[in-house]
Amino acid sequence: MMTVTVQNTGLSTAFEVIATDALPAGMVPSTAVEVATQAGFTYSRTGADITWTGGDIVAGATATFQVSVDLSSSLTACLLYTSPSPRDS
Repeated sequence: MMTVTVQNTGLSTAFEVIATDALPAGMVPSTAVEVATQAGFTYSRTGADITWTGGDIVAGATATFQVSVDLSSSLTACLLYTSPSPRDS
């Protein structure tokens, strides 16, 4: 699952926003499926480019979008370790 979050850091509402992101290498673009799109936006995909258009984001707010996409079979499995935060020590 890939999540894209867009934040309006301006002082007024952003109208007719266009949010675009490219799928990273190792993801299979043809398998991309819209999971969650912020109200007012429309999802589309061209090749590896994912785009959400048409919505508004008020000042200080965020819009969150999610896409499910398969990973390429050429990727090598690995283990990711995140060290504990200082408060966990």
